[in-house]
Amino acid sequence: MRWRRVCVVFLLSACLSACGHGPGLIVMKNPQTGEIVQCRGVTTVDAGRAAKEAESCARAYEREGYVRISQ
Repeated sequence: MRWRRVCVVFLLSACLSACGHGPGLIVMKNPQTGEIVQCRGVTTVDAGRAAKEAESCARAYEREGYVRISQ
């Protein structure tokens, strides 16, 4: 029974850590209006793919004049 609890705690902590603000989040700001937007990768299973999704979003905002305030 104790082994089962350890496994459940491990799996829950692994799942929750994937929901953090890791490489899949880039915060952008429009210097003229002050508007803040977040580019976030929607893929939580693959951190590399989430980072690519966020990067693609950020590049689109940069074309509109936004600047990165976090990566």
